[in-house]
Amino acid sequence: MTWHHILRLAKGTAWDRIMGAMSWLNKTLPIYLPTSPGRRWWEVFIMLLVLYNAAAVPLDISFGMPSTGRIVTYLEYAVDLIFAADICGNFRAAYIDHMGYLIRDTGQIAANYLKFWFWIDLTATIPYDLLAVAVLSGEPTQQQLIILGFLRTPRLLRLGRLVRMLDRLKGGNGIRVVVLICTMVFLAHWLACIWYMLYRFTTFADYTEWGMFVGGLISEEAKLSAYISAYYQSFLLLVGNNQPSHNNLERVFMVL
Repeated sequence: MTWHHILRLAKGTAWDRIMGAMSWLNKTLPIYLPTSPGRRWWEVFIMLLVLYNAAAVPLDISFGMPSTGRIVTYLEYAVDLIFAADICGNFRAAYIDHMGYLIRDTGQIAANYLKFWFWIDLTATIPYDLLAVAVLSGEPTQQQLIILGFLRTPRLLRLGRLVRMLDRLKGGNGIRVVVLICTMVFLAHWLACIWYMLYRFTTFADYTEWGMFVGGLISEEAKLSAYISAYYQSFLLLVGNNQPSHNNLERVFMVL
């Protein structure tokens, strides 16, 4: 037997193994159709987790989450595990292509997912803060805690999943109005968190003339009032109300 025949035989054997593995996968894990009730309820559940991340991550970075021991941390990692399971499930989720055809082939589903969205989902799921904590030795300092907070920002890439879900909705004006209201609510939330974050860092530099905050660091008990004030001012800023500014950084923020 020549090397050419051996190579062909090896390729054929490898191909047979791949096809056998795909056949076993198709029998063991079914393809989930976009219209199946289980798929729809799972997407609703994932959408709620995405909204939770969109609210909790900026709040954690700027204001700090409530001190409830390790419950919030465990909850964050549980959400990461759920999104990791969702990544695996996306390889078994049929989709409708741009021509309107339902694609149920395992290879085409994987190729379509790996083309773009897999890398976004993977980047948003890796717990960078947990990896950093594992590398650090001893109790993290204040500056390290701030850096660990910013390492959670890739989780906001999960908003891409929400964009995909909304893109599949063929609703009327009612759904569009709900989406618009939710967008404004979250934009005001993000602006409030950024506003308070700017206040925190400039306060460290003794730059304390802010319109909505008292000079100096805010206590844990006063953070709720500070958040409500920042949210109120941010929402008014979104709808076009002219807000008084008290320093150059605040003015630049309002212009942006």
